[in-house]
Amino acid sequence: MWGGGPRRLLSEFYASIFAQILQASQSASRQKFEHTIECVRNVRDAWRQVAKDPEVNPTPLQMSALQSGRRQAGFGGDEYDAEAGAVSHWNA
Repeated sequence: MWGGGPRRLLSEFYASIFAQILQASQSASRQKFEHTIECVRNVRDAWRQVAKDPEVNPTPLQMSALQSGRRQAGFGGDEYDAEAGAVSHWNA
């Protein structure tokens, strides 16, 4: 799993978005809502780019080769196989 830095930053981003939505709602500001939507779209587009990156989101064939390479290198333990099986394939 990824470390604390990105997790913390995303958590802060989503908290900020929630606060912006509340502010936009309280002030009935279309402009604030549109700004918030644009922020979310930017992050969505970034996740789409990440999902297309084969180093971050390998195809099943790449995963099979990775697992095979681990076994050949002597990393065939259950903890590695379980970790490899937990890789998610993102769809944005």
